[in-house]
Amino acid sequence: MVSLLDGLVVNLYELSGIDSERQALVLATMAHANGSHEHSGIAFDSDGKPTGFYKLDSLFPSPDTDATPSPA
Repeated sequence: MVSLLDGLVVNLYELSGIDSERQALVLATMAHANGSHEHSGIAFDSDGKPTGFYKLDSLFPSPDTDATPSPA
C-alpha cells in the first residue's frame, strides 16, 4: 500500500462506516491540518496586471457544529 503521509499507512476502509456528518468533520480536519485555510489567491485588474492577494476559503470548511456529535 502506498501512503501519501510519508510512510504512515492509513486504512481508509475504517472510515467507510461513519455517517456523513462525521465524514464532513474528517474532511474539514484534514483540510485544516494541511493548511488550506491559509492559502491565498492573486487578484488581477481588468488588464491582467496583478494587484495583490486575497484570502481563499478553506478547501473544505468546517461544517457548522452547534452540538457535539454523540459517540458512534
